[in-house]
Amino acid sequence: MNIDCYSYTSAGGREVNEDNVRMGEFPGGRILALADGLGGHADGDMASRCVTETIMSASVPDNDVEIPSWLVGRVNAANSALIASCERSGRSMRSTAVVLVISGRNAYWVHTGDSRLYFIHRGELDFITEDHSVAFRKFKSGEISREMIGMDPDQPCLLRSLGSPERFEPEVGSAYEPLEPGDAFLLCSDGLWEYVLDEEILLDLYKSYNAREWANYLLLRAMERIGGDNDNISLITVMVS
Repeated sequence: MNIDCYSYTSAGGREVNEDNVRMGEFPGGRILALADGLGGHADGDMASRCVTETIMSASVPDNDVEIPSWLVGRVNAANSALIASCERSGRSMRSTAVVLVISGRNAYWVHTGDSRLYFIHRGELDFITEDHSVAFRKFKSGEISREMIGMDPDQPCLLRSLGSPERFEPEVGSAYEPLEPGDAFLLCSDGLWEYVLDEEILLDLYKSYNAREWANYLLLRAMERIGGDNDNISLITVMVS
């Protein structure tokens, strides 16, 4: 099985890019990480970089059974590293995180905050991580529609983020069936998902021959809709063939 990956990150309409993306390989698999430093806190670029560097600094276990707990451990380690950095600098730094590990035909992921993972399986959008935000809570309670999450004034208010001693708990998941040719993943910050619909993500995947082309289609959609002062925009596309 071939795993085709492509990453993109940009400051968008901001002076500083507070997103950070990383891709790595290990025997039999891939690890992909995306973090988004919270703009309401100091040094978001340093926060997101600290998170992805810490997550990627340890080897993925050889035994797939251990990967979910390893992912939680890496996010916990990233949280501790970010808290230590805050204590040294005397500044408050926060970041989201979403991480995907593909080992053979198995996939595992973990996330904290509102950076998302989308999983497409057998031609359908099989799974989307649930944002740890006030706006997502409002959607779950029926106050707003799913399409309104990105436009809701409470969308930037996160209930979990890294850099917090208490409210950072990671949420872990996995594909329930082995990956198949045609499956795909999208990891992205809110700078992208706020501007694209679920069905558009699927449509652009169907039009694409590789991960880079899929990313380009998604970015073109977002660029047509964002303003000049838009947030940082980052994504990682993954296609299984």
